[in-house]
Amino acid sequence: GEAVFARVVAAMPANVKLIRGTFPESAPQVDIGQVCFAHVDFDIELSMTAAIDWLLPRMVSGGIVIFDDWSKPAMPGVDIAIAKAGLEVRLSPASSSGFGEFEVLSESAE
Repeated sequence: GEAVFARVVAAMPANVKLIRGTFPESAPQVDIGQVCFAHVDFDIELSMTAAIDWLLPRMVSGGIVIFDDWSKPAMPGVDIAIAKAGLEVRLSPASSSGFGEFEVLSESAE
């Protein structure tokens, strides 16, 4: 509840803003410009698709998106959303648990 959320917010560094709500309905509360790194942890296709659609236009060239639950049979919606977006995801070298990584390429590099 509220007490737990308040404790989590209090424990965050000053440059971290937690936003309560469901995505994409909570997206208008996110006031950011460009993004260089994102860790996306949605388990269903609809939410993952919404996150990809919202996030990619904000990513800088060379930015990295980590997709939690990528390539996990119990979470097929993650892979479906990634495939529909036409993203080529690879196993993140920093991951010991199978995160998928996508690097945003500049238009000239594509």
